[in-house]
Amino acid sequence: MANSNEINGGAAQAAGKVERAAGRALKSVADKGAELQADGAEREIDGAVQKTTGKVQDVAAHVRDAVAKVSDHATHTIGKITERAQGLYSQAADQARKANDQVAPFVRERPYPALAIAGAAGFVLGVILVGALAAPSTSYMRRRG
Repeated sequence: MANSNEINGGAAQAAGKVERAAGRALKSVADKGAELQADGAEREIDGAVQKTTGKVQDVAAHVRDAVAKVSDHATHTIGKITERAQGLYSQAADQARKANDQVAPFVRERPYPALAIAGAAGFVLGVILVGALAAPSTSYMRRRG
């Protein structure tokens, strides 16, 4: 789609070509022909510059449209991710409340066994995590080279 700069630039460029051709045809009238030829060349260049400006403006408009579409899509995707995260958070909070409701009476009735169970679970988890972190990364494969 051509904009007004592109259309006007094309027209000015064409007019410049005509003037330049007329200048060449009137070369027998040396001074007037050379002047007309120079004017035609100048107008042709101005037209080409205006036409190029129009094309650049068209490209810029297409880039702006593409950026707007990407931005809209990103905003929509972020909204969906936020909704999903809120849903998962609500589910986790509900499960934590249910677990607390089930464990709280046992802890109130038998605090020392509950403390011992929690300590043992923490110890086992610590051993597992430290063991996994401290495991040597030995490779039995030969290096080439």
